Amino acid sequence: MKGKLEKLIEYLFYLFIFLLPWQTTLILREPRLNKQVWEYGKINLYGVDLLLILIFFLWLICVFLNRQLPKGKIDRKKLPLFLLSVLFVLWAASSSFWAADKLLAFYWTVKVAGVIALFWLILNLNLNFNYLALSFILGGVIQALLAAWQFINQQTFAFKWLGLVYHNMAEAGTSVVQTDWRRWLRAYGGLPHPNILGGFLLVAELLTISFYLKLYEKLEKLWTNEKKVEFKKMVWPILGALTGFAIIFIGLIFSFSRAAWLGLILAFILFYLYCFVQKNKSCLVSLFKLNMVALLIFSSLFLIYQEPFLSRFQGQQKLEQQSLTERTTYQKQSQNLREKHFWFGVGMGNYTLAVYQQINKNYPARFYQPVHNVYLLIWSELGLIGLALFLSIIFYSLFLILNSKFLISVKKNKINLWTLSYLAIFISFLVMMFFDHWLWSSHFGVLLFWLILALSLKTKELEK
Repeated sequence: MKGKLEKLIEYLFYLFIFLLPWQTTLILREPRLNKQVWEYGKINLYGVDLLLILIFFLWLICVFLNRQLPKGKIDRKKLPLFLLSVLFVLWAASSSFWAADKLLAFYWTVKVAGVIALFWLILNLNLNFNYLALSFILGGVIQALLAAWQFINQQTFAFKWLGLVYHNMAEAGTSVVQTDWRRWLRAYGGLPHPNILGGFLLVAELLTISFYLKLYEKLEKLWTNEKKVEFKKMVWPILGALTGFAIIFIGLIFSFSRAAWLGLILAFILFYLYCFVQKNKSCLVSLFKLNMVALLIFSSLFLIYQEPFLSRFQGQQKLEQQSLTERTTYQKQSQNLREKHFWFGVGMGNYTLAVYQQINKNYPARFYQPVHNVYLLIWSELGLIGLALFLSIIFYSLFLILNSKFLISVKKNKINLWTLSYLAIFISFLVMMFFDHWLWSSHFGVLLFWLILALSLKTKELEK
């Protein structure tokens, strides 16, 4: 009974990963600012939240049946991390007392408490990293196919049961690439913004690369050992991984997320370093093949869609310049709020409301945007104390990830690919957080960030 329940929890978690990008939601509150919908003031219940609640419920039953926490108590090295995460949640909850919109602050506190609970749940689950990667990859392939359809047809469609929203590229606020001749709709997939799609597809692509390299390594061993039957069986998984890589790469390109593009380039450099450190020629060859596939796809797309690509690279068009001006404005607004609420902040989720109430009440609702820097956003909402707690969690997590076993693995040239992948994704996120806000301000972003942090820590189990 206990074994079957644990397996059920494990596979429900893989399903949760697969369904994560779909934004099926029930809107519980939809407030307005200046007679327009205030997007960052909404209170929603997401479909994946219900699945996560079910996983937690089954896990609690499992704990009750085992009469103890899976894998025992929290080890002493993780105790400071546990205390920091509890303090962070308590501080976020405290911000409800001084927030202008107390209900919204409470809603976001519950969300943060939920993702931190998910963080600790992951560390206590028995998970297969191959199945985890496949869940991300399959989810990424579907999102990439939808993204490719959206960009090629230059349209989206609404379907509430999957959380799909119609985006009219003629309307202000829709993410487009402006050229001299027309507006090009950026691909959204099933997510709220193309940059979020780019971030998710970056995760899926890096895991696809790792999965492909692992399969290729296994294929080389079978060839060396002359196991022809097993060798033939491995050909189809290799082709599947290559196809997945190509599809996800196309979707990532059509998101036109420069941060995601840069992240992929840096990741390739990291994987090349990994192959050099391992002194593995077959790894270099297989990675080079992926590079050629990516180059071929990009060159083909560039020839077909030169206008939007050149506009995105050069950044000289009116909308690109307007975006830079708006980011500067958001920085100034954040500075204004930080000076007024230096230690305590304006309250969880209350940033855009504070801009409306304390800086300017005359903007249309869509102009009230979070500052495009997660660290400054946390400082603005939770004060310097909240930011210090958040950074303490990050730095202590990195300390645990880069433990002595990891360093020994580096010296012995035996770094595990999953460890490398999740660490690369996590560091990419830390860099992206300097330039965007979605990893803190969106439901999907908060879930994805803490999920990747937990999996980065969990890969320690693979280091021997």
